Amino acid sequence: MNNFPFTMLDICTLEGISIPPDGRAEYETVCPMCGKRSLNINFQKGCFQCWSCESSGGLLAFYLFCEGKENLSLKEARKEVMSRLYGTTPSEHEERAKKIQARQEEIKASEVKQCSLRSVEERNLTYSALLDMLSLAEDHHMDLTQKRGLSDFTITLRKYKSFPVSSFEEYPLKLMEMGLYVDGIPGFYKTEKGVWSLRGFKRGIIIPILNRNGLIQGFQIRKDDSLLKTFYKKDAKGNYLLDSNKMRIMDKEKKYGWLSTKGLSFGTPANSYIHYAADFVMDHGALVPKLTPDKGILLTEGPLKGDIFFEKTGYPAICVPGVNCIFPLETELKFLKELGFKKIYQAYDMDYLTNKNVAKYLAKSYDIIKNQGFEVVRLQWNPKYKGIDDYYLAKERGEV
Repeated sequence: MNNFPFTMLDICTLEGISIPPDGRAEYETVCPMCGKRSLNINFQKGCFQCWSCESSGGLLAFYLFCEGKENLSLKEARKEVMSRLYGTTPSEHEERAKKIQARQEEIKASEVKQCSLRSVEERNLTYSALLDMLSLAEDHHMDLTQKRGLSDFTITLRKYKSFPVSSFEEYPLKLMEMGLYVDGIPGFYKTEKGVWSLRGFKRGIIIPILNRNGLIQGFQIRKDDSLLKTFYKKDAKGNYLLDSNKMRIMDKEKKYGWLSTKGLSFGTPANSYIHYAADFVMDHGALVPKLTPDKGILLTEGPLKGDIFFEKTGYPAICVPGVNCIFPLETELKFLKELGFKKIYQAYDMDYLTNKNVAKYLAKSYDIIKNQGFEVVRLQWNPKYKGIDDYYLAKERGEV
């Protein structure tokens, strides 16, 4: 917590940034600088971070960030905030102080209780049992086999299933009857009636995310295309973003989402997990990715993409959820180095040629890999095929 006579909520109010009504300690919103929904604001700690434009800091840094006054000193920023919040006379100061205290007490009373994340071993047991209760819809099966080229063997082995559209309260009940945890497992929460429930989600394909030991650590869901909404982009203050022709910028809902119950009563947030698409072997009592003859492994973005590549080639892959996933990647690289891996085949999507943001993170990950002592090989293919999975599928079908 900070020692300032104002809070992150006060800064958001001054800057016109929307505040979640459900008492969440942190949330993500649109960044006022880059216009992407990648700005994480933590009200409890009084800090922020934008994963896209890589800006971060505390209360005063956030104020300067929103105002575009990075050249202003923190002392000057504090004075400016105090003036805007409290006014200049003693009576204005006192009145504002009372309002802030009342507001802080109100926020504290409305905070939503969250559960601590359980171990990956406990999550694996619960998620595995949940998947055994579910089925894969025919249209999802056709999508995975005909469109993406996965075999029934891989679909069964990886436990791809369709996310349920009803009976959300039945699943946690059955899991608890089996002696499994639902508290501390992202995806489960308590309803207003105090009953455990699986969170409702848009219909889609569940993609189990495996960790370095082959355990299910979380779920990513590929939403059905027909359910994806289009909308006009807005900045953090609710203003429409315009292109160079003064036209509103249209955007589409993200296709992939994490099964998370962040902000829900007794819910648990999910992390952005790195997925392993590989054969696993026993090493000192634990499963680990099998070392390849050339001691290399592919690095790509997207768990489903990695699974497809692994099936087509038999070559292992680690899959980041997005190109900006940097810090978790560093941890996994250290683990792979200990196992004896020496070469990383970098295979991010070919849109890095036209997307400056992707190109930036590609270069950043390249430097991180090199700094850890790996040999880096940047794979390239016909840009007509965006992802490496698209390329290998087209190759298999004789289109390349």
